[in-house]
Amino acid sequence: MLKKRMLHIDIAKSIAIIWIVYGHALVQMQGTQFYSSYLDKQMGFMFTLFSFRLPLLFMISGAFQRRRLEYSFASHKEYLVKIFQTILLPFYSLSLIFLLINVTMSKYLNSPSMSEMIYSLLLQQSNNNILPSGVMWFLFTLFNCAFLTYFAIRVFKLRPIYFLLFALVLKAVSGVFTNAYFLALDTTSQFLFFFVLGYYFDKYVIYEPIHKWKYLAWFIVAYLFLLVTYFNLSAFPPAFVAVFKFIKSFEIFGILVTLIIFGIAHKLAEKYSESKVLRWFIYCGASSMLIYVFHMPTFTLLNLIMNIVHVYPGVVKLLLLFVPGVIFPLIYGKILSYNKAAYKLLIGRDPG
Repeated sequence: MLKKRMLHIDIAKSIAIIWIVYGHALVQMQGTQFYSSYLDKQMGFMFTLFSFRLPLLFMISGAFQRRRLEYSFASHKEYLVKIFQTILLPFYSLSLIFLLINVTMSKYLNSPSMSEMIYSLLLQQSNNNILPSGVMWFLFTLFNCAFLTYFAIRVFKLRPIYFLLFALVLKAVSGVFTNAYFLALDTTSQFLFFFVLGYYFDKYVIYEPIHKWKYLAWFIVAYLFLLVTYFNLSAFPPAFVAVFKFIKSFEIFGILVTLIIFGIAHKLAEKYSESKVLRWFIYCGASSMLIYVFHMPTFTLLNLIMNIVHVYPGVVKLLLLFVPGVIFPLIYGKILSYNKAAYKLLIGRDPG
């Protein structure tokens, strides 16, 4: 039974990572006629749908943080070494590789200067304008969330509910830190709340996701109600709009969709875990780290090739970015897995 419950995590991660790749593929179209004609009008709705991606991933990470601390916790040193090896080491090892690629291919890439990239790695780890690979901010932010939660709860003995309230307040004022890239303060202030939310409600993330249809139906109705309200805000009084936007700032859309995904993923894992299609989703979820860190370099390579052969922005180009953006990183991972030391250095774990 535990195995089935774990499968729903991989399914949920797979959905999130595939949406991330698709969203980043859409961003590649910005500034083109195809984007302004066909995609721009849809982006408000699309990004409202996309809002679940990062809350979901941070909530899963937070839930497993509690599992590690309460069931696998041995010593402070052992835990700190663990998160350094699994999160921080991949951040720097991969970033250095991407830095070298950017410098080597600077003639063909619109990449930051070497000094900017080094500066970002030392002091501005969430500044995706000058990072060797902009998506790497996620890893440093995840490290911050794990580190802060560990110190608050295990070192300072703060009750989880109080740390959750702290993270909630930090989320409420995160707009103050919009350009505070130093040690990823801006992104940490935004996403610590979801990490601690997952930590506090780990039972409903890992062990007993809310999967009864009557509850899922309520979540769906609530989401649709909020969605309709969001796209008709001009019809409401200013005071209501202000309150609604404040509530929305806590990514309530993302949290509702995350709960729905956990529940449906649990049902799928229970009934269809042997389905070939679902097994592929499970594999993508288990390999989500590979897809996340390697999909943007894949986009860069494919954009260069498509510019040479004159593939113009459109549905075909979007698919030629999106589909390989999911599949190619899995191939890179398979090749990399033949060298276990290199795999662990770059991905932070043994090949599975």
